[in-house]
Amino acid sequence: MSHIGSEDDDDLILKDFRSSGSRLQQRLLDAQHENRDKHLEAELARIQSKQQPQQLQDIEEDNGLDGMEDANIAEEIKQLEQQIQATQTDVDNLRTELQDWEARRHREAALTLNNMAERASRVVDQPETSLSPVDLDAIFDYLFEMGQMPASENAAAGFEPNTLLTTTPTIHASAMSHPDVVAQQTFTHLTFTKLENVFDPDGGWRTCSLEGKAYDSWFSVTVRVDANLTLSSLDFYVDTDLQIDASTLLARIKKECNLMALLRLILHFGRLEDGKNSTFEYLVSRYKDTGIYAQRDQQVSLLFASRWTDIQLRLVWNYNDTTLSQQQEVLDVSICDYLVPDVRLVVVAEGQSAKLTNILGKVPEKFQSLSDQVGVIQAVEIMVGAILQEPSPQA
Repeated sequence: MSHIGSEDDDDLILKDFRSSGSRLQQRLLDAQHENRDKHLEAELARIQSKQQPQQLQDIEEDNGLDGMEDANIAEEIKQLEQQIQATQTDVDNLRTELQDWEARRHREAALTLNNMAERASRVVDQPETSLSPVDLDAIFDYLFEMGQMPASENAAAGFEPNTLLTTTPTIHASAMSHPDVVAQQTFTHLTFTKLENVFDPDGGWRTCSLEGKAYDSWFSVTVRVDANLTLSSLDFYVDTDLQIDASTLLARIKKECNLMALLRLILHFGRLEDGKNSTFEYLVSRYKDTGIYAQRDQQVSLLFASRWTDIQLRLVWNYNDTTLSQQQEVLDVSICDYLVPDVRLVVVAEGQSAKLTNILGKVPEKFQSLSDQVGVIQAVEIMVGAILQEPSPQA
């Protein structure tokens, strides 16, 4: 049995007192926490009430911007589709033009590879037109006659004389100054300076005359065309050098009345002469101020001399007409095979020893072998450097 005054009673009283204080303190903390929570909830509610209208407005604005962006994207897609469609149309048109051009080039290439008989057979196999040669001649001459006539005095109001019909010289001048014609002349180096067509109504034939220039060579051609549109005669005047170098070939062209072969030969010879002149000019400038002299002593040769030796070299440029060696019944399109360059290097040496003369006698053969391997210019440079160069100083 316990007593109030005992130590155990004192401990119990103190324990109860501490328990009551703790409970009071806990209640105060709970009340404080509850009050703080309510305050936070009130603040959150107040803040949320203020932000909700702004959020709704932002959402509406975002939806509006998204709609505008969708509209802009749709418009851009539409424009891109239109551009793609236009580009595809252009590509299809270009592809069609390319196919037509390739087909035309194949036909032209196939025609140029044929000989005269094959080309004639292809012309015969073509379907005939409804107009006869006589009708075509009549129409052609009527147009020429109209072109030479002055304009009528009773021309319609608003038309001045010579506005309805253009005279023949004006037509020729306009055609020759056309950009396509000028570009073709620049590319082919072939220019026609005079064109003339005379019709003989009694004989039913016409005479066509051409004058022009191929590179630096002038030529004149006159052909007679019969009523059946065939060439019955061919007369021409060409450069004197061409007459000398290709006399046999020109005689055969005249005999066959082959106008296209004549024009090809004139162009081929002009191209060869241009290459010869360019080669000579380069070699003259190549050895200028070097102690080796290069000068043209003739139209077809170039002479090389040196101040260190009496030996001279002469580069001779001629042509070989191989018409007689060609086993062809008629001239074909490969007219370049009938006239080929003949370039040689000869030695001019007097008073040399027998041994040196024997060595120099092999120069033409060595030059021919070198020119076949490296070309004329490099072969000349090698031979000139070996024979005419400054001698090495002796020790």
